[in-house]
Amino acid sequence: MQAGLLKPVEGDRLLNDVLGGRSTEAALRDTAGAFLACFPRQDRFRACNALSLLLRDDLAGLLGGPQRVAAYFILSIVHCENKQPETSYLYHNPFYRLLAKLVLSKDTPAVERAAIHRILVSGYTNEIQSATPVALLDYSARSAPAITACDPAKLSSSITFEPEPGVRFWRDIGNKGAKRAGNFSNASSQHARSAPGGRSLEAPGGREVPWNLSSETIEEALRAPLLPSRQQDLISRIKAQPHSDPQFTRELCGFDSTCLPLLVENNPPVAVELLRKVLGAGQLQDLMLEYFAALVGMEMSVHAMEVFKALICDSSIPTDITNLYITNCIAKCHGVKDTYMQNRLVRLLSVFLQSLVRSKSAQLRDMVIEIQSFCIEFSRVKEAATLFRMLKTIEQA
Repeated sequence: MQAGLLKPVEGDRLLNDVLGGRSTEAALRDTAGAFLACFPRQDRFRACNALSLLLRDDLAGLLGGPQRVAAYFILSIVHCENKQPETSYLYHNPFYRLLAKLVLSKDTPAVERAAIHRILVSGYTNEIQSATPVALLDYSARSAPAITACDPAKLSSSITFEPEPGVRFWRDIGNKGAKRAGNFSNASSQHARSAPGGRSLEAPGGREVPWNLSSETIEEALRAPLLPSRQQDLISRIKAQPHSDPQFTRELCGFDSTCLPLLVENNPPVAVELLRKVLGAGQLQDLMLEYFAALVGMEMSVHAMEVFKALICDSSIPTDITNLYITNCIAKCHGVKDTYMQNRLVRLLSVFLQSLVRSKSAQLRDMVIEIQSFCIEFSRVKEAATLFRMLKTIEQA
């Protein structure tokens, strides 16, 4: 496992205790239960990230077909508050996007596409939970031709669950999101006024809550860069939000994790302030994990790296997440076949890492060897060679 993800003993638990030989014949619910027993709540995000990386880059062939199916089932349910897709809590799962992408990608083996599709659309009935990975693979082998031949739009629709009424989801902003915005305004104002348990968070005398984020404000921030004055106003409203109040819920934040990439790309300073505030709220840690998953899963961009740098420099973000982001970026550089595009991504990552080195960030300590290997492999790119010299200079000092 990569540094900063799982310790060796944790990696052994994942491969042996959870996905060992017995998992191929065990019911999927039992394997998922073993995962939950092996990894306490605070460690599950790291374990799931390690699992997703292993599924993507299992060059050593550590996982057989049945074990991969069991791993996909684990990723599908671990972060779900409710296992019924029709109530859309699957949208809260930070690994939903990864699983959906695998179903839609023609690069994914057909049998795996069919197996993941079956898991996502099953409703997590007793039938699917009691199935063994081997049995699910047998079923998937029979249904794989139908999945392969299915119209992409219909396939996508079959795994895109509508969110529960009154909850804002901005995954499709720019498509369905604009049409739904009006439906959210009433729910938004209601959430902004009332907290669970009947405790009011509204300003005395019925005045407008100064930190209330209307659906129009949210949509504006997700659609395009705001003018500096509007951006500063939104930052001020987020700063004023009482995130430390135990009654302050994820709905009151205004931004669901599925919309975070759009906020990062269009208004990175706003995204930085939002992440800082949520990081300091103990009751919002589940939302924070979803934010981290969305950040790590973003395409490489200047704005995404700008947000990461701001959080790294003020030590807001855990080292594990920094390491995972860098590891993912390096993997993306390796995965690009087009030389021009590959060189562009290598330059982007190298300049980002140079800025962290100059800021003397302690968070790079665990990743030095991997970063140096990256620099050597892409030494033809001037920025990577410069980064390597910077690291060597620090090492010798």
